[in-house]
Amino acid sequence: MEIVSYSSSKGAISVGVNFNPMYRHKIFKYEPLKIFCESKIREAAEIYGEKYQFKLDEVGFDIDHSHVLVTFGPNVKLCDIIKSLKQHSAKEIFKAFPWLRGYDETNILGRGTKQKLFTKGKFWSGGYYFESYGRRTFDNHKEYVANQGKQHKIERSQTRLQTFIAA
Repeated sequence: MEIVSYSSSKGAISVGVNFNPMYRHKIFKYEPLKIFCESKIREAAEIYGEKYQFKLDEVGFDIDHSHVLVTFGPNVKLCDIIKSLKQHSAKEIFKAFPWLRGYDETNILGRGTKQKLFTKGKFWSGGYYFESYGRRTFDNHKEYVANQGKQHKIERSQTRLQTFIAA
C-alpha cells in the first residue's frame, strides 16, 4: 500500500471487497469465464481508475464470488468504484458469453440443463461486502486475494484464522 499526498492530506484507504454473481451461482468453476471476468475487472480499473481516483491492487476468484482489493483517497466513494467494476465487467461478460442469459445447457453448474442462469439480465448481485485494511495487514490480505480459490475446501476457516492471527 502506497501512501499518497492529496491537496490537504496524506494517506490511503485500502478496502477488500467481495461481490457475488446473482443467485450465488458457482459460475467461476468455468475457467474461461473466470479468466475473462478477471481481465474485464482489470480493464474497468484501467478505464475508470483515473476518473474515480482509485487503484486496483489485486483480483481473485472463488467458485461463487470475486475478491478485489482497491486503494483510494478520502474524496472517493467506494460505491462508485464498485459500480464501475461491476457494470463494465457484466456488460463485457454478456457480450462474450451470451448463453449466460439463458439456461445452463452445458451443465456448468452441475444441476442439469434446465437450470436458469442470468435470465433477468443481471450478472452481479446488487450488494457487496467490504472491509478496510491498514498497512500491517495489507500485504497479508493481498496475498490472500491473489491465492483465492486455489486451496478450495482445504481447511478453509483454519487457514484464514491462522493468516490473520499471524499478522
